[in-house]
Amino acid sequence: MKTPSDELFKLIKSMDKAEKRHFKLFSMQPNAGSKSKNYLVLFDAINKQTNYNESQLVKNIKKREVINNFIKAKNYLQESIISFLVHYHSGASADSMLRRLLERSEILTTKRLFKPALRTLLKAEKLALRLENYSYLVIINNQKLNVYIYGNLLKEMEEYLQDGIRASLDHMSRLRNFVEIKNLNIATTLNYLRKRKYGKFNRQEVDKISDSPVLKSLDKATSFPAKVSFNNIRNFLQALTPGNKEVEYERLKSWLAYLERNIDKLQNGEEHYIVAFSTIALMTDELKGGLRELNELYNQLTVFYSNLPPKKKNNQLTFYYIRILNNYLDAFLKFGKPEMAGIIFKEIKKVESFNARAELNSSTKMLLYNNMFYAAFLLGQFREAMKWITKIIHSKDETGLDIQSAARISLLIIHFELENADLLPSLFRKTERFLMKNNCYNEFERTMIRFFENEYPEANNKPDRIEAFKKLKQKFEYLIRAQKKPEAFNFFDYISWVESKIQHRPLNDIIKDRSPNSRQQ
Repeated sequence: MKTPSDELFKLIKSMDKAEKRHFKLFSMQPNAGSKSKNYLVLFDAINKQTNYNESQLVKNIKKREVINNFIKAKNYLQESIISFLVHYHSGASADSMLRRLLERSEILTTKRLFKPALRTLLKAEKLALRLENYSYLVIINNQKLNVYIYGNLLKEMEEYLQDGIRASLDHMSRLRNFVEIKNLNIATTLNYLRKRKYGKFNRQEVDKISDSPVLKSLDKATSFPAKVSFNNIRNFLQALTPGNKEVEYERLKSWLAYLERNIDKLQNGEEHYIVAFSTIALMTDELKGGLRELNELYNQLTVFYSNLPPKKKNNQLTFYYIRILNNYLDAFLKFGKPEMAGIIFKEIKKVESFNARAELNSSTKMLLYNNMFYAAFLLGQFREAMKWITKIIHSKDETGLDIQSAARISLLIIHFELENADLLPSLFRKTERFLMKNNCYNEFERTMIRFFENEYPEANNKPDRIEAFKKLKQKFEYLIRAQKKPEAFNFFDYISWVESKIQHRPLNDIIKDRSPNSRQQ
């Protein structure tokens, strides 16, 4: 459970360089008062910390003798930052612009300035129509009616009776459609999260959602926000109850085409467009000509992002872009194309250097590190692979035990490939201690340790070593048949690695042979 102190630390760390600089300038203005300047000491002290340490923070603050009540100071600082961010970002998004226009109209109405109030509402209405935001359009319509009535605007009332009622009913109908689809989206998302956390979901509820009339085609969603929810539902349903991959792929291609046609006139159109590339990339391994499609999609994605004006490349959009590049790297590795790792990693670094505000979360970083490790391993660059797997091991505070266990087993494999026979015994003991201490020394981990420590060293010639790998493969297949497939198999293709040793062929050749692209040729 997060404490208010954790929240303040997270809030400050979430601010980009420009936000921090402007907050400090804002706090040092002459009319800000001496208290604001004093609280900047606390702001700077928290900002310098890598991990939140309140006891150390209190010591540092007391040395400065600026703040007496520490709890009050933290609360004041948090409220000051939030108020500043609201002011700083006002007008930055279409939603905030709509809110400001509505507030302005309300003030003008109370001052009995009805004509300016109405002009402001018409401006808001035009923006909301462009965004297909019917929630705001219903509110705008109600405020217009208030202006007509309080301002005795007879002409406008007559126009409303002729055309306004029809438009109002249309707004309400589209809003009901959005709410209905949004509710289905929430229910579908909940079942998807249940499956991820507990391994099961409410199948009867999901089947009922699938049969809903409003999900039969994209045309059933009558506004852009409803269409976004519609697409999310279809993606989650495909993950929960996989259907025809070809049909789903074509649906996603149509969604991309729709977004491309409407990108300039819809709120967050760029964000929705980039995110749409994520799911479609993960489906290419099921398609004919999947590698060709993957290359085309990757090029389309990178060209689109590079052509965006700098002001569009905000923190959130850049984060989505990096996360989706990760997904493309993952897909290329499935096709046995590890050479794409260097290209994609350069693109990620280019984006990060362009926009240093994109602070990656732990799961995105770990996926990137693991993909880079796997790509280097496939290319036979084992020391490079060790660099990336070590990054994962050193990030133990940011990962789960399943990832840490897999990383340590992978490190053993790297040293095995490097023929570091003198290092392996100590690594076995160290890995075994970690697994036992953390209660994750399961059947797979025991199998791997026994293989490296006893079974393989006892094989004195090539036929015996091949036989040892065949037995290891049989044990893996048993685990899979017994539905005990380890989480580690999601991070490394152990079956293909063992097969490469049996056939005495490079691992990447085995991956290519097993890739969908190979099967299609």
